Amino acid sequence: MKIAKLFVFIAILATTYSCINESEPTPKAMFELSGLERNDTAYVAFVGESFKVVRKGSGEFYTLYEGTTGKVFGASGALGVDFNHMDSVEVLYSTVGVYNLTVVATSTKNFADKFERDFKTEKIVVLDRRNQLSNFSLFINNEEYKGIIGGDNRVEVSVPDIYADSLSNALSIFMMSSGSAKAFIGTEQQFSNVSRNNFKNDLVYTIKSATNTTNTYTINVKTYISSSEKQIKALRLGKISNFEEVATIDEPNKTISIVANYASNLSQSNLVIDNSVNSIVYINGDKYNPSGSPKKYNLSKTGSNQVSAIRVVAQNRSEQTYTLNISQLPALTKFTFIGLNPMPEAQIDIEAKTVTIDVLKGTDITKLVASWEGSVGTVKIGTLAQANGVTVTDFTTPKVYTFYKGTTSSGLVSGDKYTVTVNVK
Repeated sequence: MKIAKLFVFIAILATTYSCINESEPTPKAMFELSGLERNDTAYVAFVGESFKVVRKGSGEFYTLYEGTTGKVFGASGALGVDFNHMDSVEVLYSTVGVYNLTVVATSTKNFADKFERDFKTEKIVVLDRRNQLSNFSLFINNEEYKGIIGGDNRVEVSVPDIYADSLSNALSIFMMSSGSAKAFIGTEQQFSNVSRNNFKNDLVYTIKSATNTTNTYTINVKTYISSSEKQIKALRLGKISNFEEVATIDEPNKTISIVANYASNLSQSNLVIDNSVNSIVYINGDKYNPSGSPKKYNLSKTGSNQVSAIRVVAQNRSEQTYTLNISQLPALTKFTFIGLNPMPEAQIDIEAKTVTIDVLKGTDITKLVASWEGSVGTVKIGTLAQANGVTVTDFTTPKVYTFYKGTTSSGLVSGDKYTVTVNVK
């Protein structure tokens, strides 16, 4: 029995020793480049076209360095892509050049105490054979008309019929899939935003790649009946606090009426206009641009550049003009104190700019909370801002409320001043 136990112990020791010295197979960095052809000196790949590095050798770890910046084998800080558990890894180059693609195979033994490494490098010459037209437009009368590129390389461009004559000398704007590609009509090279041509009949563009492969596109321009729509559908002033001043539009009489809040600075107003598709809005002769930086307009009845009308030009060049009618609410339409029962109602004299309000005997007028209707802008007593329905004020003496116009500190304009007097009765 003791002898049998001894043999078992010896077997365990032998197995353990064997495991300790067990190693992964000797690494061999063998691989194939699937999808590439080789010339006498290197493999040839193309910009934007992927291929696969297929693992064929042996090793515990496989790492790919495809040779681009930061991924060059042996360079300081270079990063590789591990594909230990994959049969292959995909590679795609985005620029022309010569790259050293390296695969590194590594195996460890003695519990990673030692390791062996093997690597193999192949030269990859990357060329650019891209010859696609990626977009195409015609630029007529300061408007861009974009083409639709079909699967048959036919480019359809639609323009209004009023520009039919302009097609004889139209400016083209286009982009190609490669910066190295060139465009030609016949033998004449074409340049985006420079070349002009007669597009009344189909034109064939030939796109030639850096490797001289070619692709052709047929440009077909069609005209359609121009729209006569020239309507202002909606108009409002820029937002003041939570208050929006939306205009009332009388389409039959072509008038636009706006009742502005007192807080709006009508001499510096921001207009938001919704007009018919393909129509153009002009204000004081300038084209209205909804997507540009907001422009301020003078809607008041004083000062320079007053806006009294808005002109709308349809796509077919017909036009109509809307007359603007602007009015503005007074600073105060109602004034009271919250928390009192009954709530008192003030007498407001708009001409004299005074507010007189009576409260019941026994009311603590040193701690009153004023609430008002009218202006939604900034209101102050002296330099102290007043929050509507929130600020507590001592009314033992009359207080002067200043109502401002504008929405920002730089845009605030001091307006009417109302003197508020509280009488205890």
